[in-house]
Amino acid sequence: MLQLLDDWPQWNLTSQKPQPGQIELLPGGLTNQSFMLHLSSGDYVLRLEAGNSGELDINREREYQIHQQAAAAGLVPEIIFRSQGKHKYWIRRYIAGELLTPETLNQDTLIQMVQALRRLHQLPVSGDLPLISLTQKGGRYLQTIAAQQSAPAGLLTLAEQLLQQFEPLPDSQPCVCHLDPTLGNWIRTAHGLQLLDWEYAGLAHPLWDLAALCQDVHLSEYHQQQLLDHYFGVGQWRSSQWRYARNQMALLAALWYGAQQIWSLPELETYLLSLQAVNL
Repeated sequence: MLQLLDDWPQWNLTSQKPQPGQIELLPGGLTNQSFMLHLSSGDYVLRLEAGNSGELDINREREYQIHQQAAAAGLVPEIIFRSQGKHKYWIRRYIAGELLTPETLNQDTLIQMVQALRRLHQLPVSGDLPLISLTQKGGRYLQTIAAQQSAPAGLLTLAEQLLQQFEPLPDSQPCVCHLDPTLGNWIRTAHGLQLLDWEYAGLAHPLWDLAALCQDVHLSEYHQQQLLDHYFGVGQWRSSQWRYARNQMALLAALWYGAQQIWSLPELETYLLSLQAVNL
């Protein structure tokens, strides 16, 4: 980290090189490492890219493009410096606020989250933004899982079958999506909610974002219906599409947990078997 401080003239944020005492490691983040920079011009976040971006199917150019689009819509602070050198990182202004937690979550906040996601989903789609493929993204996770010692062939075959089964989108209405709108990526500020960490963002289906959010906060069926009614309008969504989208995101999340070794291989296989059983 300290060697990155040699880049300070390129930042155009300070008139002198920052000292080690002006750097603070920020907690959280399962993929990347972030630091706080206390500079004379203000506080900034410096985020280092993880070395396993390829294994997690993270396209950094796509992330940057969507991040800046979302910043223009007021959903996240813009990136003001991006390194193109040996060490990949970016800098944005720090925003003070409170990370959302299950204890602080309420109905009003959920509505604000849905409204923010709807604003995101209404962003114009760039012609060079490829459609997210469940089999491609899940397949990259599966490659990482297969490289683990003693990965059972039955587990890999089952995962491949489920990826093929759930490949198609719920319908042909893709939009710009965050794809990881979990509580830890939301911060409540004086200017409203901000949505952080856009590394998995891409062109996908709006139900994927809503499903990822509902799964993370463990919403009941009743509250899921309320959320969907608020997003689409009462009765303007199909329950079959919603169940399908939930299964898609549940499968993708399970494979991500397996690739990151958050879940053991037996835990992953048990979960995939239960997902298969529900959809037989």
